[in-house]
Amino acid sequence: MIWNNQSLLNLAGFSNITFVESYLIIRNNNALMNIAGLNGITSVGGHLYIEENNSLENIDALSNLISIGGDLKIYRNQVLLTSLACILKDQVLNAGGVGGSIEISENLCDPDCTCY
Repeated sequence: MIWNNQSLLNLAGFSNITFVESYLIIRNNNALMNIAGLNGITSVGGHLYIEENNSLENIDALSNLISIGGDLKIYRNQVLLTSLACILKDQVLNAGGVGGSIEISENLCDPDCTCY
């Protein structure tokens, strides 16, 4: 869990991780603008939640992610474009799949993706 770190600026210290055995929760990190450092992750065994990160602008660092064993929830990220969340969802669904439910909501709406 990467949770409630109000001055966290980056995730560079996680750059050697390729697999998360259980949950990956990135929540309420108000200074975090991107999740660079998670580039090596290809699989999350449990849920992946990215929620309530008020400065998070992109999630491109998860471009190597191919499977999620549990739920995928990306919501309440005020400046994250919904289309970026949809790109990640489609990427994972096309590669390996999501074992649970998918929720993408209350992010910044844009014309490239339907707001859920």
